[in-house]
This record gives sequence, structure tokens and C-alpha cells, in this order.
Amino acid sequence: MAGKIVLLLFFALLYCSRGVIIWPAIEKLAAGKNRVGYQPYEPRRESWKGITFLSFGAMFFFVLFAEGPISIWEMKIGLVIYCFGLLLASLGRFNLGVSWADIHKVTSEKQGLATSGIYRLMRNPIYVGVLIMNVGIVISLGVLTDDWAFMPGIICFVGSCLEYRAAMVDEEKFLRRRYGKEYEEYCERVGRYFIKINFSARRRVETAGRGKV
Repeated sequence: MAGKIVLLLFFALLYCSRGVIIWPAIEKLAAGKNRVGYQPYEPRRESWKGITFLSFGAMFFFVLFAEGPISIWEMKIGLVIYCFGLLLASLGRFNLGVSWADIHKVTSEKQGLATSGIYRLMRNPIYVGVLIMNVGIVISLGVLTDDWAFMPGIICFVGSCLEYRAAMVDEEKFLRRRYGKEYEEYCERVGRYFIKINFSARRRVETAGRGKV
């Protein structure tokens, strides 16, 4: 029991560390202190955020009182997935630089549309990375082999997906109003979640290449 408590505290620290430790540290490296306030997210995101948090708590409870130890191989796989998500989210946060803001308004002339670095490949690396981090924690807690923790784990995953999708849609509305055509063209080139392959552009390049032969 004592060993499980220590492990669960460790995973709880991992879950909370991004907002308390990681983001402030990257903020200082990337752009200095440029936060200007806080505005609550849309109610629908807050609702899913609450469901995600409660399902995490339920999963921790079931894992704590479940018979047997936490699976070592699941823990290792989950930690690898967590570290990958952390790297992706950290790159996204770092590449934002001074464009990072807690409220939906531009607070500096330097805050423009981020399209370089990891943002050349995906539009929402931070949200995707955090979602991957949550998946890593869920797997590390043995959700794949523990029947009691399985359902809270699934609810947590679905809740996280819906929470961050709501955030993405909310921010996309703001960015369309702010940057207009520039953002529309960016959306055509880059996918919301993953790397977007533009097959039509690829065909044009191949056709042009054959025409020169």
C-alpha cells in the first residue's frame, strides 16, 4: 500500500507539474514575463475539465485499493508516452514565444500568428502534447490490466479529448477574427491535430516535374 501511495503521488505530481513548474520555466526561457491576466474558458471546456479531473481522481482511488502491484511494463510504456507528449507540448510552448497569452486579446505588437518551428507541422502542439501526457499517465496507472481502473481511464481520455477540442475550437474562432485570410491559409496548409499531407499540391509538383522531362 505504501509503495502505491508513493507512485500515485508521483503521477499526481506529473499531472500537475506542467502548469505549476514546466510552463513558467519555459515562459522565462522563451519570452520573459508577458502574462497579462486570466479570463475563464468557455463553460463547455470547464465542464469537460471537471469531468476529466474527477475521472482521474476515481482512477487513482481504484488503483490504490486494487489487488496486486501496478504493472511495471505498463508504467514504463506510459512514462515513455508521457515524456513524448511533454516534449511536444514544450516545443509548442517555446515556439510561441511572446505570442503566449492567457486572455483572448493581443497585448503586444510582437504577438503574431505562430507558424514556425513545430507549428509548421501542427496547429495545436500544446493541446495534443498535453493529451498525450494524460494518456501516458492513464497507461502508467495500469488501466489496461486493471478492470476497476479501466472505465475511469476511458472517461478520462474521452473527457480530455473533448476538453481540448473545445479549447481548440474556441481559440480558432479568435484567430480567424484576428488574422483573417492569413489564418485561413495557414489552416489549409497545416492540420489541427497532426501533420497534414497536401496531396493536391504534391500532385501539382509531380505533374510539373514530368512536364519538364
